[in-house]
Amino acid sequence: MKAWLLFLVFVFLAPLVVGEVECSRVYVANFNYDGGIITYKDKVMKCGYFPDRKLQPDEGYEAQIISMNDELLYSFRFEVPLKVNIDLSDPIVKSLSGGILILNETDFALIFPYYDKARSIVIYNPRQYRVLEVPLIEEQFARGRSFWWVLILILLLIIGYAAYRHYRNKKRLPAKNL
Repeated sequence: MKAWLLFLVFVFLAPLVVGEVECSRVYVANFNYDGGIITYKDKVMKCGYFPDRKLQPDEGYEAQIISMNDELLYSFRFEVPLKVNIDLSDPIVKSLSGGILILNETDFALIFPYYDKARSIVIYNPRQYRVLEVPLIEEQFARGRSFWWVLILILLLIIGYAAYRHYRNKKRLPAKNL
C-alpha cells in the first residue's frame, strides 16, 4: 500500500519537476542584398542566443527592434557581408594568388533577441533612411505549450486510484447470507 502511494506521489510531482526547459528565444531573419537594395526573405523564431554586438562598425546599416508603442528595444549596426576572400593555386606554374572578391548580390541572416512587446524589425541604410520593416506581431500570438495535459493526467490517475481502491475493498467484504 505504501509503495503504491509513493508511486502516485511520484507520478503527480514528476511532471511539475521536469517541466519545460526554458530557452532564450531569438528571431533569425533572412535577407537578400542585390545592388544596394535589401529585401526581406523570411524569419523564424528559435531557441538560441543572439550575439553580444560589442564590436560594431562605425558606419553601415542599422537594425532596430521597435515595440508596440514605438519605443526602441534593441539596436545595432552591421555591414552586409559582400567581401569574400579568395585563394587560388596554379599547380602548373606553382603560384598562389588571391584577393578579395566583392559581391553584388548575397543572402545573409541577422539574429535578434525576442521581446514580448516587439512590433517590428526596422532596417536603416547608412544615410539613416528607412529601407525595410519586418512585422513581428504574428509571433506574439503563437500559443505556448499548455500544461492542461498535466492536470488531466493527474485527474485520471486519481480516478484510477479511487476505482482500484473501490474494487479492492469490494473484493475484501464478505458476502452477506440471506
